[in-house]
Amino acid sequence: MSNFKYLRATLLLIASIFSIAIYAQKNTVSGNVSDNATNEPLIGVSIMEKGTTNGVATDFDGNFVIQVSPNATLVFSYVGYEPQEVKVANRKNLTVTMTSTSTDLEELVVIGYGVQRKSDITGSISSIAGKDVNDTPVGSALQALQGKASGVNIIQNTGQPGSNTTIKIRGTGTVNDSDPLYVVDGFIVDDIDHINPGDISNVEIFKDAASSAVYGARGANGVVVITTKSGEEGKTKVTFDGYVGFSNPWKKIDVMGTEDYALMQDYINGTSLYSADGRLYQTKDANGNYSFDSHKKFLVDTIRNNSPANWWDAITRTGFKQQYNVSVSGGTNKTKFMVSASYYNEEGIVNTSDYQRFNTRINVSQKLASWLDMTAILSYANEGQNAVPEGSSSVLKRALYQSPMVMTYDSRGYWSESHPLAIIDRNHNKTVKDRLDMNLSLSATITKYLVYQFKASYYTTPETNNQFTEVNNLEEDFAITDLTTVYKKKQNTNKWEINNLLTFNWKNNIHSVTVLAGQTAEGSKYSYQESTKKGTSSNDESQQYLSSGYTGDKTYGLDSHWTAAGFIGRVNYNVLDRYLLQANVRIDGSSKFSEENRWGYFPSVSVGWKFSSEKFMQKAAKWLSLGKLRVGWGILGNNRIDELSRYTYLVSGYNYPYGLGTHQLQPGSTATTIGNDNIKWEKTETFNIGLDFSFLQNSITFGIEYFNKNTTDMLLEVPT
Repeated sequence: MSNFKYLRATLLLIASIFSIAIYAQKNTVSGNVSDNATNEPLIGVSIMEKGTTNGVATDFDGNFVIQVSPNATLVFSYVGYEPQEVKVANRKNLTVTMTSTSTDLEELVVIGYGVQRKSDITGSISSIAGKDVNDTPVGSALQALQGKASGVNIIQNTGQPGSNTTIKIRGTGTVNDSDPLYVVDGFIVDDIDHINPGDISNVEIFKDAASSAVYGARGANGVVVITTKSGEEGKTKVTFDGYVGFSNPWKKIDVMGTEDYALMQDYINGTSLYSADGRLYQTKDANGNYSFDSHKKFLVDTIRNNSPANWWDAITRTGFKQQYNVSVSGGTNKTKFMVSASYYNEEGIVNTSDYQRFNTRINVSQKLASWLDMTAILSYANEGQNAVPEGSSSVLKRALYQSPMVMTYDSRGYWSESHPLAIIDRNHNKTVKDRLDMNLSLSATITKYLVYQFKASYYTTPETNNQFTEVNNLEEDFAITDLTTVYKKKQNTNKWEINNLLTFNWKNNIHSVTVLAGQTAEGSKYSYQESTKKGTSSNDESQQYLSSGYTGDKTYGLDSHWTAAGFIGRVNYNVLDRYLLQANVRIDGSSKFSEENRWGYFPSVSVGWKFSSEKFMQKAAKWLSLGKLRVGWGILGNNRIDELSRYTYLVSGYNYPYGLGTHQLQPGSTATTIGNDNIKWEKTETFNIGLDFSFLQNSITFGIEYFNKNTTDMLLEVPT
């Protein structure tokens, strides 16, 4: 027992000596952490002894104290900064500077016919980085923007692959077309559905008049500005990415099965085909006794075994989507290039619905001379869509109220009726669309302060839609209960745009001035022709052509065009990088209005104050990177009406009985709309106040907005 006491005492003594030795090996290290650019102390920097859980954080003044081993390595990490490792090497004091990885406030933002530092923006603009768009697994550019900008509501109208997407910026501002204006690489386009999200470099969304007024003619509903990727100086770089995904209905609606429906049918109709007094498969005798009726069960089983258990499940599937992107980019100090191609394919959750898109884009920048630069962009897109019935004739709606007491096929193996499976099988609605865009920009440096830009674009979008409506029993009985219908529509839009811009830049240590003056011109021509014929000899695919029908010939067509011209003026003034002013004026003329009302005038003004740069805010600079107050006002225009709205024109196809005695039906024409030569520009006036904050070296950003939007002289087509 005494030996055990001696052993325990010896062990305690050794442990105490070992602990003292370890403690003696610990060093107290103190220090300070600051920003290497501003020398401001950094608050809350995480400092960890590498390979251990030992760590501390810097205080309000960027100071820290930590106990570490003499040869320890300290790891410094902070949001928005590059992590850094520092060896202690028996030192007692460390001074560490960290490099910021966040340059948000110095980023250049596209503001319409120019760029501006993000910190100098006085209008309401949301900027979305291309990476946030590229990494989103969706089919269209608009869908990729969902949830990425405040005040912007983006909704895909239906679940059909390739269906249109609706975007509303700060609500609906008009009863007319309330979509925003789309600008891609400096040129106005009608939509952006054809753009591959992987080709996008950045997106700006203009939400108020102060930012949108430079596009005055059609900026009343906001502006979405997209810049696509371009080449960079350096070695040639090849990139490839792709993804696959699956989709299912987010909710399935439960409906009655065959037995429940059979029981309900007896109850509603007061019959006893499948039940007796609410008892399925029962028969009631004269004495009021119930017994199992095998014949009634046979009737239900026969239907159940020859029809889907659930019509919804019968016409739906697990959707599948895939996309692949490849690009090659690079260049020298004189020539930069980027070539990309992509393929997107989506099979919808409804059988036979699908969408495919192929994109290719070539972007070349060339320095033609020391004072002259050129950028040329060529892009092509091909889209194909197989659509299923939607809206009031939706096949999904039909699947919900389709009776489960209907067999899929009749006794001869043909469709029993126009149930959901038959509707999909007989549905033929295919659209093919091509689009070719060509852009050219020339930039000439006239003097140190003056730059001239010439910009021209042209695009064409041929589109074909083929539909065929089958008729039930046409092959089965050769009985013509109705006529098949062949429908074909061809349409094409051709649009051109030319811009001439002159930009003056001057600044010193106090003042900075940028003046833009420019002229724009654009025109668009739209044409379509649609033809219908009825009565093909069968539903077979070989008969789904106009020449196969024998009656019901109808052909429609229309050519329309419009032109517009505009003049731009903008002044940006910055004093002490603190007080900001932007004033815009846009004068637009449109052929959609009469000569008396052709021109519209759209001014705007906005001011900004970076109060974080004031002397009284210097102490807050440790944690407040930017504090800015913005106020803006402006008027925007809208001319999105039919090109012929001011005219009264006749439409043929309205027959009229005419003559004495026995009236004869004569072909005639009538006015379906009454023109109005006094229509003028629709105007939207907006007022906006905003506060922008950026904390901890831009690692946290926060904004508050108040706006008031009022639309007057709204354009409304009144039916006759």
